[in-house]
Amino acid sequence: MNDTLHFPDEPPHDLPPDLQQAVRRALAATHCLRPPPCYAPTYWREEREAIANYAVWRAAQAYHTEIGISREAFAQICAFRAIYGEWQRLWERDKAVVAMPVDEETGEAVEFEDEEALEAIGEHLLCGQVREALERLTAEERQLLEWYFGEGLSEREIAKRVGCSQKTVHKRLQSALRRLCERLGVAVPPYWGKKRPKGQQKGGKRGKKG
Repeated sequence: MNDTLHFPDEPPHDLPPDLQQAVRRALAATHCLRPPPCYAPTYWREEREAIANYAVWRAAQAYHTEIGISREAFAQICAFRAIYGEWQRLWERDKAVVAMPVDEETGEAVEFEDEEALEAIGEHLLCGQVREALERLTAEERQLLEWYFGEGLSEREIAKRVGCSQKTVHKRLQSALRRLCERLGVAVPPYWGKKRPKGQQKGGKRGKKG
């Protein structure tokens, strides 16, 4: 794919299809997060979308096949983690005023002049955190996540593919999601491992009418 050969600093207006799908699913997974203080619902939706777009673009740059899941699945998890992390930061920011870090030698407040550089470092660390979390899962767990996130399969479809009951798939998928989220320091989104909301079925398409 040409988009893997050169990455500008900012994501393009039209992301590749797999990254667009990752953004849509990350937004669906975080739609239940209550807007932070001083954020109108519409603005928070736009903010989540901007965070997701940037996160999937950075994830695409950090991705390699040895991770064990598809680029789309990896990007979706990175986008979810980025949105959730910002949501936590914004809520914590309004709970208390945090003092600026102080240089131990001079006693002066440490100034961060290049905010964009700090953001880039943060995104790099985030992608590394997701990679490390995935590496600690078993090959079977990564395969389940790939089918669920990468291919958008339902539990019933996965059960048919592996030749076991849907109940067994549900337990294994919930376990994999729980282990992944624990290592990322986030809660499992309400619909992960459950029936997807309308508009979030395989391929991002709605189910058949009637």
